[in-house]
Amino acid sequence: MQAEITVALVAAGVAFGTTIVTQVGQTMLAKKQHSRDDRQASIKEERELERVLKTYRDPLLSAADSFQSRLYNMVGKSLFSSAGRENDIQPSGRSYAVESTLYIVAEYLGWREILRREIQYIDAGNSEVTRRINTMLEHITKTLAQNPPLFGSEFQLYRVEQRAIGELVIEPNHAGGRSRCIGPAVFCERLEDNEFQRWLGRLQESVIGFEQSIDYETEQRLRLLQNWLVELMNELDPHGLYFPGKRAPLAMDDAYMRFSPCATAAVITTPPAPGRF
Repeated sequence: MQAEITVALVAAGVAFGTTIVTQVGQTMLAKKQHSRDDRQASIKEERELERVLKTYRDPLLSAADSFQSRLYNMVGKSLFSSAGRENDIQPSGRSYAVESTLYIVAEYLGWREILRREIQYIDAGNSEVTRRINTMLEHITKTLAQNPPLFGSEFQLYRVEQRAIGELVIEPNHAGGRSRCIGPAVFCERLEDNEFQRWLGRLQESVIGFEQSIDYETEQRLRLLQNWLVELMNELDPHGLYFPGKRAPLAMDDAYMRFSPCATAAVITTPPAPGRF
């Protein structure tokens, strides 16, 4: 009888041990599978980010180049005070310099909005390149949205205004399924539309006012914008393969240098929350 009890206890112990081992093994396998799934998901997201950046890098780079170049010419070369044909008044009542400046700003905001839409559902937190680009885009957005009196009240666009302008210039249902911005001819034709005037009216007033005078604070806003746009170009095209030539950031007064990427790398070491393209 004693032997039978011993055998039964041993059998029960073996069964219990087997159950524990099986459960531990299954838990370990589940963790490995979960880890493998996480890695695969991360790889998939990184590839999707690479695809989106590759798709929209060139138009964003082109828009950033046009924007920084226009700011450089406005502030550094007195574009609006020149006697050239670009400042002659057209039938629309605006000069070419005014209309083209409005389009250049709107086109940049359009590609910015397209990129934001494409990436908003992708976790960009694991991509160092994406984080750096995201940081520069955020600084450009912040500089445009900055409240007075630090940068004055001119050329100021709140975040929702920036997105609204970007939305207005996105061409809907473009063939091939890829988003793109409307061209300058269509843009200038729509400038009189109520919806365009609602969102672009303040910017238009700032650009037209720039022809007469520019205050110190507004000039620093434009200089800082140009600095960050140059930095964005350097990240998107570090070797100048797509847009060769010198990218010269405008000089800034000492009181504002702490906001510029040219001042210290510390400015861009605290990026905004991941995935906020």
